[in-house]
Amino acid sequence: MKYFVWHSTRVSMTAAGISIRAFLAIIALISTSHAQLLMPQQAPDPCNSVVPPPPVEFHGKVLKEAAEITDVELLTINAQISTRGCRDAALSRFAKYRTEHPDNYQSAFVEARLLYFYSTKERETKLLVDTLAAHPEFSSAKVLLGSLALERYDYRAARSLLGQAIEKSPNDLWANIHLLEIDARENLSMPAAKQLLEIAENSEFGGFPREAAAVEVMGLSTLPLDMREKAYRVQLKFASATPISMKTQNLGRFLIEERHDYAEGRRVLTPYLATEPDDKYAQVLLAESYLFEAQAISPFLTPANAGLIAQAKGIFSNGDLSPVAARIGEHPELSKIQPLIAGSIFHPDATDQFGHSALCNSLYQLNAEGGATALNAGADPNGMCEDRTIMSLVLEPSANYAKTAVILELLLKRGVDVDSGAPIPHTKMFESSLIEVCQADPACREKLMPILKKYSHAPK
Repeated sequence: MKYFVWHSTRVSMTAAGISIRAFLAIIALISTSHAQLLMPQQAPDPCNSVVPPPPVEFHGKVLKEAAEITDVELLTINAQISTRGCRDAALSRFAKYRTEHPDNYQSAFVEARLLYFYSTKERETKLLVDTLAAHPEFSSAKVLLGSLALERYDYRAARSLLGQAIEKSPNDLWANIHLLEIDARENLSMPAAKQLLEIAENSEFGGFPREAAAVEVMGLSTLPLDMREKAYRVQLKFASATPISMKTQNLGRFLIEERHDYAEGRRVLTPYLATEPDDKYAQVLLAESYLFEAQAISPFLTPANAGLIAQAKGIFSNGDLSPVAARIGEHPELSKIQPLIAGSIFHPDATDQFGHSALCNSLYQLNAEGGATALNAGADPNGMCEDRTIMSLVLEPSANYAKTAVILELLLKRGVDVDSGAPIPHTKMFESSLIEVCQADPACREKLMPILKKYSHAPK
C-alpha cells in the first residue's frame, strides 16, 4: 500500500565533517543575529507557544512521553521537534540549552532525535549507546534505540530494548506504543491493533502519537478494511506533521485502490480538487477511479465502458493518461487498468510529483510485476531514486525478504554490477561493492547474499 507522511528533509552534516555540537553552535549564533535583525517585523512565532503534552490515562496507565525526564525546557524542545514547522526552532533552542546545561546527560534524548532528522541514524545510535554506557538506567535512550530497531524490522532487539525501558518506566508513552506495534505486526494481534486505533481516535493524545498509531493501522494489510478505513479517516480530524492535503490523498487512494469503492473515492477527492485544482496526484487518483470502474465492465475499451474512460481522460487538459501510466508500478492492482490506457506514452524514467519514477515506486512497494514493467520499458537499473541508488534501496532492511529477493534478481539480470558499487552523491555509502555492503548486514547476508554471489564475477 502507499501512503505519504510528512517528514522534513534530513540535512546531512557528515559530508562537511561538522559535528552536531558545532552545528548547534553555528545555529545559535545565526539565530540570535537573525532574530535581532527581524524583530521589528516578526509576528509572534507559533513555535514559542508549543508546550509538552500532558499525560494521558489509557488502559490503566498514565502515559507520558519521555516519562523519566522532568526538565520542562527539555520536554518543550522535544515537543517542538514533533510539531510541524518547529523543528528548526527546536534545534536553535537546544543549542542554547546545551550551553547552559552541559552536564545534563538526559539532553542526549533530545539531541538524538535532532540527529535523526539533521544527520544520520548511525550518529544517533552512537550517541545513545555511549549515553547508556555511562548511564545504563536511562530508559528513554532505550526507547529511541528500540524505535530504530523497529525501523529495521528487528523485532527481537526492539522488544528487548523496549521491555527494559518499560521495567524502569512503565508509563513511557512511546515504549507502550512501539510494543503494541510489534504485537500488531509480528503476532497479528487484534487487541494490539484495536488499542492503536483507540490512540488515534483519542483527542487527549497529541497529534504525533495519534498519527503514528493511525499510520500503523493503515499499513496493516491483515486488518479488516473497515478498521483501516477508520484510521485513514480519523487523521482528517486532527492536526499533525502531515498536511491535510496528503491525508486526503491517502484516504482517496485507499478507497479507490484497496476498497474499490470508486464512488466514495470520488466523493473524497472531488471537493478537494475544487480547492486544489492543480494537485496532479489527486487528479491521477480520480482518473483511476473511472478506469477501475471501466475495467470491471471490460478489460478493454468497449461501448459499455467508453463513457467512463472518457471521464478519466477529461480530468487532464490534453486527455493524455500518461500520468496514470507512470503509477502502474506502485500497486499490483494498477496493472489491471493498463490495457485501458494503451496509446498513452509510458516514460520509464519520468517522475511523479514526489520525484519518484515508476521503477522507484515499484521498489518502495516491493512490487516485482511493476518493476518488470518499468525495466521492460527501458528503466535504468543502475539509476537513482532521489538521492539513493536503486540498489541501495533493495539492500536496505526489508519487511518481506521473499519479495525483495525476486526484485533483486530481476535487477541483477539487467546487468547491475555486484562487484563495484557506484558512489551516491554527498555520501560514501557505495564506495564498497554491493557484496561488501550486504556482508555488513546480518539479514542481508543471510537472505540476499546467495543471490548476489550468483551474479558476482569475483573468484568464488
